[in-house]
Amino acid sequence: MKRNTVIILLVLVVVGLGIGTFYISSRLTDIDTTAPENVEAYSTCSNACESGKECNSNGNPAPGKMWSCRSSKCVQEATNNGGQSCYLSCSGGWKPCGCDEDACNTACLAKIPASGGNATHTMTCGACKQLFTCECSKTVDKTPTNTPTGTPTGTPTPTSTPTVTPTISKTITPTLTRTISPTISKTVTPTITPTISYTITPTQLVTTIPPTALITDEIDRVLIGICFIFIGIFLYRSGAYMFIGNYIWSFGGQLMGNSINEKEKQSFERELLKKKKDE
Repeated sequence: MKRNTVIILLVLVVVGLGIGTFYISSRLTDIDTTAPENVEAYSTCSNACESGKECNSNGNPAPGKMWSCRSSKCVQEATNNGGQSCYLSCSGGWKPCGCDEDACNTACLAKIPASGGNATHTMTCGACKQLFTCECSKTVDKTPTNTPTGTPTGTPTPTSTPTVTPTISKTITPTLTRTISPTISKTVTPTITPTISYTITPTQLVTTIPPTALITDEIDRVLIGICFIFIGIFLYRSGAYMFIGNYIWSFGGQLMGNSINEKEKQSFERELLKKKKDE
């Protein structure tokens, strides 16, 4: 076979591999790379920059979660998931979402009445504009201490001193003096000491690694495929493929060649010599 024919075939193979690479990368975008036991899918989204806020139409996320767009699907992730690489900004790469969990907890506690209870609150992240939800609870322990002290003091002192002085004119002048001085002192001092304890439910820990692709996963795969194609062209143009072929043949090729009968071996050698002459 002539060298020009080999070069044409190689170019066709390279073009076919390039087309196949783009086709495979487009198909990979349809594969959900998120474990189903960790993330629940909802409506679809555009998968463009700042597309996570499109998922706010699904309503409020679960406590400790926020909306995100992953592989064109709306999912719930841990609040501020990814840290400094939380969402893809249209104004310049990956940035933090800016979800203020402290402000959310403060607003959540304000919803709980003085008697205590549980509540949730949903806010919008400052940077990515995606909804997130926090949960809080408040317990009020009332321990009243009421110690009434009553000390009644009543000492009635009746004094009755009748005096009868008979005279000849039979005049009776009785004198009755009765004095009652009751004194009652009652002191009641109630003391109520309320004890209020706040319980804030922390959000879930980040269990996923933030995206590390140079551009996107699909484009990175295409770049890797193109690199392999150029490596193949280099091996062919430098003749290194002959050295690699001989090296492999020295191990397994001889065993395969010895299994061929003599007639087939001679026919194979004649064809090789003929092809070499044609080249």
